[in-house]
Amino acid sequence: MHGMVNTQEMLHNPLKELLASGKYSDLTLECGERRWSVHQCICGRVLRIRLAASTDEANGHCTTTVDPEAVDPEAVNLMVTFIYSGEYALPPIDLVKEEASSDDPWRASPPAPIDDREIVMHAKLYALGLRFGIVALKEYAEEKFAAAASHAWGRPSFIAAMKILPAQQTWHRDICSTIWTIVIHAISNHGSVLQHQDGLVEGILSIEGLAQELLKRKREWVEDYSHRLDTLDKVFLDAQAHALTDASVEKKYQAQRWTLELGHRVARQAAAPFEEAFGIEVDDCAAA
Repeated sequence: MHGMVNTQEMLHNPLKELLASGKYSDLTLECGERRWSVHQCICGRVLRIRLAASTDEANGHCTTTVDPEAVDPEAVNLMVTFIYSGEYALPPIDLVKEEASSDDPWRASPPAPIDDREIVMHAKLYALGLRFGIVALKEYAEEKFAAAASHAWGRPSFIAAMKILPAQQTWHRDICSTIWTIVIHAISNHGSVLQHQDGLVEGILSIEGLAQELLKRKREWVEDYSHRLDTLDKVFLDAQAHALTDASVEKKYQAQRWTLELGHRVARQAAAPFEEAFGIEVDDCAAA
């Protein structure tokens, strides 16, 4: 309804002001050269920080450090922003984009410039959300990652982001994390150009189990169509053996078989680039 204020905005706006001003801060968060004046009742609780070792007895002010070797200070900055505001955004930078040639008036406009920081930073924020148990941050970063993956696909930043994500312990469809499922779908949807993306195949092979899972899913698709074709043929032959077929049944069978054969062909074509890229390595790994 017009005029109504979102409850979350009512809560977060004062918190954003509190973070910006540093007022009433009783906790300093440090990472590298960066410092944030925050609050134990907000950041301390959310980050599950243990504060006793760095407490100033005189005023009760605490200082805690996040290892800059393990965590990007800019990612920590965005995490703190999220804790106080429920969102984060990368600071804008000047992006250079290709100019359209004036010699060709029919040439399509160049694509919008891509911020290569985006998908990498979303991966870092996802990892921080997982590390500190901030479910809302993990889910928010996951959504941002999915949006960025659609245009960062195949770029060096996409490969870098994959290597930042926490290792996947099992690749089973029902257990595989949502963010790795996003990665798998992004790669699976671009198999035809898989080997034309510099460093992508090597990047995938460097992540334990990822190449095997990609190839397994493609092979399962082919095998599913093979099984459905075999089942259709068996049912039709059984019907023929018991004189249960006529011209209309045979016509329906031929139409169904044609559809399944087409699907089988599409599945094999989709699997071919993955077989070429990973087949030998995956099969050798399985044999070992």
